Amino acid sequence: MSRFCKVPRQLLRGATRVRCWAAGLLCGVLLASGVAQGQAIIPLSNLLLNPEDVLPVLVGGTTPGLEHDQYLVFGAAELDGRVDLIFINGYEPALNDEILFIEASAVTRGFKSHFFPVFPSMPAVDAAVQFLQTPTTVSARFVAPTTGNGLAGAPLPAFWFDENTWLQGIPDSRDALVLATDGLPQVIQVTSDPSGQSLPAAVHRLSIQGSANPVLLEIDPGVQFSATQRIDIQSLGQIQLSGGRLISNKIHVEQGGALRMDEGSLVTAVQTLEVAGDFSGTGSITGAVSVLDSGRFEVGLPSGTVIGDISIDGDYLQASQGTLSMDVMSETSGGFDTLAITGQANLSGMLEVDVSGFTSLSEGESIPLITAGAIPGGSRFTKIEPIGLTPNGVYPAVEYTATTASLVGYTVGDMDRDFDRDTDDVDLFAMALIDRQGYEDTLLPNGATIGISADITGDADFDGDMDFDDIDDLLLLLSPPAAAYARHVLLGLTAPEPSAAVLLAIGAALSCRRSRR
Repeated sequence: MSRFCKVPRQLLRGATRVRCWAAGLLCGVLLASGVAQGQAIIPLSNLLLNPEDVLPVLVGGTTPGLEHDQYLVFGAAELDGRVDLIFINGYEPALNDEILFIEASAVTRGFKSHFFPVFPSMPAVDAAVQFLQTPTTVSARFVAPTTGNGLAGAPLPAFWFDENTWLQGIPDSRDALVLATDGLPQVIQVTSDPSGQSLPAAVHRLSIQGSANPVLLEIDPGVQFSATQRIDIQSLGQIQLSGGRLISNKIHVEQGGALRMDEGSLVTAVQTLEVAGDFSGTGSITGAVSVLDSGRFEVGLPSGTVIGDISIDGDYLQASQGTLSMDVMSETSGGFDTLAITGQANLSGMLEVDVSGFTSLSEGESIPLITAGAIPGGSRFTKIEPIGLTPNGVYPAVEYTATTASLVGYTVGDMDRDFDRDTDDVDLFAMALIDRQGYEDTLLPNGATIGISADITGDADFDGDMDFDDIDDLLLLLSPPAAAYARHVLLGLTAPEPSAAVLLAIGAALSCRRSRR
């Protein structure tokens, strides 16, 4: 868990004080009413930073104390962790702007990563940051990005901090870097700097282009990787976070690209993590998540083998053609994937649930898969795709509250998910025989569509599909009055290919029945 450096409140100027938030959230600046955001000279006896610490620096211009924070350390400043340059008062960096934010009697070690929580999405000037460190000072200078660096065709695996990996030396925060290969598939491992110089793994902008052959960037445990502006993972490109941390203003996974996170963490700024390709993993995300059309967001690694949890400190948005994939192995805590969202969850598209390893789902049982700060009333998955079925004739669907989306068990034949099998279910069964899509699109009282294939909800003979052979078995599941009604409604449907006239008559009857409700 990241933590902000604890700066003594009494050392800060005027009404301004820094509030330290956990998990890499933005530093909250609390101001007296009517006072504009101001900066300070912050005197400290010593500054000792640990790998998980975050040092916040407010930046509204280039004048220390008046336009940006400056830490004045009378003793030693031992650096580590992350520095956050927080732009305020509309500031956008210009080329050659320099922010001197630490002065000390001695500066040792270095920051492992950097972050711009309010970096402009469309800056007037494309300015990269260059961190300059002397024995007594640390500053950030804004410069033009450098281009042309790339892979030198080093043998597998290549290492980020190996000079032989690169055409123009080890990349730094000035590089607009493209990772691509015309030869064999390429793997680049980002481990801790073996030279002992505490070099950060950082770029200005990163594009991973697998093109003809895959390119994989592996970020090892404990390593922080920064991209100031954005990261684009294109087709056949992949980033694997194995306990590491990925930090950028924006991360975009294109169709065919992949981002895997094994107990890692992602941090994005005022923009978002956009998934049009594949995301899977466990860990934490700070910032908003958007699952775009064609995007797949999978909790756990890989599907069906590892139960996992993802926390999102921000909003979650899923497009109508996006997919969320989760696994359920049992009803007990730790036996199913969870997605915890602090902000608003705007749900749509498909929820794919693998219950192939779950043998005890019972009718009415509720398993909370998703929790959120808010789930709007019209926010519902449009399709539920169960993988596998429990052996006791119970299928999974989703029920919603204002803050949760839970997997709930229903018995086969309960076509409208109201925990009984009555004449309404007979109507929907007949409708599904005539119009499968119309059945799936039927709106339920909770505001969701049925969204589940009739091959699951109406498979009364448990042979993997719903067809005319299921009629006799459905009759056995119904109460006597409902069974009598079913014999009347389903008359003529016992043949594999009923006449068009029979189907039209049933369709008209169903339409009339629905219009009376």
